[in-house]
Amino acid sequence: MRLLFLLTLLLFSKHNAHAIIRYVKPGGSGTQTGASWANASADLQLMINESSDTEVDEIYVAEGTYIPNRPATDLSTINPTNRNNAFTFTKNVRVFGGFPATGDPAFSDRAPGTYKTILSGNIGDAGNRNDNAYHVVITAGTNITQAFVMDGFTISDGVLHFSTPGFYLNDSYIFGPNGAGWHNNRASPTFRNIIITNNTAQSGSFGYGLGFYNDFGNPALLNVVISNNGGSSSVGGGGYTRSGHPVLTNVVVHGNVANSGSAWYNQNSNTTFNNVTIAGNSATDQGAIYVYGGNLTFNNSIVAYNEAVRKPGIYTNNVFPSTLNINYSLVQGEAGGSVDNLDGTVDPKFVNPVSAGAVPTASGDYRLKATSPCINIGNDALLPSGVSTDLDGRQRITAGGVDMGAYEYDATLPVNITRFAAQVSGCNARLTWKAEQEEKMSHYEIETSVNGREFSFSGRVLSLNEPGRIYHFDLMQQKGTQYYRLKAVEAEGTFDYSRILAVSVKCAETPSITLFPNPAASELNIKGGSEGQYIRLVDVSGASSLKQEISGSEMKIDVGHYPPGIYNAMIFSKSGNPLVTLKFAIQ
Repeated sequence: MRLLFLLTLLLFSKHNAHAIIRYVKPGGSGTQTGASWANASADLQLMINESSDTEVDEIYVAEGTYIPNRPATDLSTINPTNRNNAFTFTKNVRVFGGFPATGDPAFSDRAPGTYKTILSGNIGDAGNRNDNAYHVVITAGTNITQAFVMDGFTISDGVLHFSTPGFYLNDSYIFGPNGAGWHNNRASPTFRNIIITNNTAQSGSFGYGLGFYNDFGNPALLNVVISNNGGSSSVGGGGYTRSGHPVLTNVVVHGNVANSGSAWYNQNSNTTFNNVTIAGNSATDQGAIYVYGGNLTFNNSIVAYNEAVRKPGIYTNNVFPSTLNINYSLVQGEAGGSVDNLDGTVDPKFVNPVSAGAVPTASGDYRLKATSPCINIGNDALLPSGVSTDLDGRQRITAGGVDMGAYEYDATLPVNITRFAAQVSGCNARLTWKAEQEEKMSHYEIETSVNGREFSFSGRVLSLNEPGRIYHFDLMQQKGTQYYRLKAVEAEGTFDYSRILAVSVKCAETPSITLFPNPAASELNIKGGSEGQYIRLVDVSGASSLKQEISGSEMKIDVGHYPPGIYNAMIFSKSGNPLVTLKFAIQ
């Protein structure tokens, strides 16, 4: 997956002048005091232990794989194969992964997508998961606030067992069979740019919240992927929250498995999903999301492509009262219509969704295709304050508005087009684009929309396959704002879309030309035209079926011999300028 961390750099480039920065790299270096990269420690937990109880110290961690070496029950003792080992936090600290492991890197050199920093529970035999750590990361205690930051890590290979005893830590009780990847108890940390993957339960056993478990905490998750976690007998494959108020933003939960709540199990929690995608998860019994009391809010989110024996979307157990608040979202199994939601039967059209039958898996691409109905259909006002980019680091709000889900559609220009712009003259909009490379191009299609969401065909321009060629297309635009995009079609049929142009004009109303009946069977009546104008009929593929001069204010055209389907009637002036395009059907 692609993760960009520009937002992180902006948010954390200013550091507390009183905080101490400690450095960690695989194998350590120099004196291993952690005072600099030249003397980096190899013991991440030791650097956590030495962090201040009052100041928010920072720890910079270089790329590599780190194994917890101290039991959460006794952080002063090194015991490399103790299954209670975990990276354990009981104070506010800011921990940043993604630094290169060589040289003297500055904070600006971080690139977590390139310099992968992995926290792994694989403490024993690499080929035997049954001796892995029960929990990889633990955050515990009400003194941990959202000043705590973990940023730029992969959390993997935790393996629970149902009979594991719990223990007290920082006035919090850590349940043994809960939270293989990350266990959060009564804490409110901030986790950013995190991947939680490949956490499960021991063979023949089960657990709760295999990827992530929250107990009475208020964690914030931003730019997080939770995938390939769970077990067929477990509960809450991706995540499990019991009380508290987790807030998830720009998060993808996919490819997880459980008996109930394959993606998320909500027990008396108030959970908020902002621009979250939950897809491709499989429950052997009930729901990708299992609700056992509490309130769930979905803003600009997508729940789709999940499987379960009983209700693959949201399964609600009515033992405890619960509320679903669904706003500007597509939720599998839930009706659309209200609060501008899409119906749960609508296909969101992901780039490469993976069948839920293939779980557990980290595969799949849950970005949106150009034809997705989820593009530009969210509510900008529901974006949390300060969030301006998506999970890939792309700008959230573009022409038409925010998309549903964790990823904003990548509406970049096709690779062969270097410019796409519009000029307005009166009621005419002239679209212009430059094609630097046109090898094996077929044609360009112009599509228009009144809302930036639903587009229809307006015209076609054949490619001349001449590098550097500049093309123009003129349209008569209705008064107000109209949206345009360009569809570049290659000879073999593949295509790509341009960005969306929003064009506003202030002019007199366009000519009042009407077509009837609609749909037409044998004859199409044209009313309101003028002698000398002409009409072209174009089918949805862009093929021109007819070009005929208009003989007066009322005339008829024989359409009985055309195939049934949707057509555009394009009316042009005597000089060839487009006046109006009207859609009609032939039955």
